[in-house]
Amino acid sequence: MKLRSLVGLILPLAVGAGCYSHQAAMSRQPVVVAPVSESPAVRVYPVAPSSTTSPSDMQTALGIRNAIEANPALKAALVNADIEVNGGAVTLRGNVPTANDRETLRELVSKYPGVRSVEDHLGVELR
Repeated sequence: MKLRSLVGLILPLAVGAGCYSHQAAMSRQPVVVAPVSESPAVRVYPVAPSSTTSPSDMQTALGIRNAIEANPALKAALVNADIEVNGGAVTLRGNVPTANDRETLRELVSKYPGVRSVEDHLGVELR
């Protein structure tokens, strides 16, 4: 009976605490992503523990977002695209309607102050 009570007490505590690998995954630093949707919020996604979000990454992401919003045609073309800024390195993901939209975005981002490199993972989804 004591063993059953002990297991009933310890088992929920052990399960609730989780394992080390899951705790490490929850403590990862975020990466700033410049949103291109109608929402004014900046989306932040977790990444590897070695990366950190700096104020300059936030400024770069917001600046890229503002530059995209200044061009309504480009903004409409980037509905299905995400732009991630991490330590000055920008990663483009998602789909754009034309190769011209892809090139325009890549050029806009690469010329933005604070951008060290651009990694392009955009696909062209012809509509």
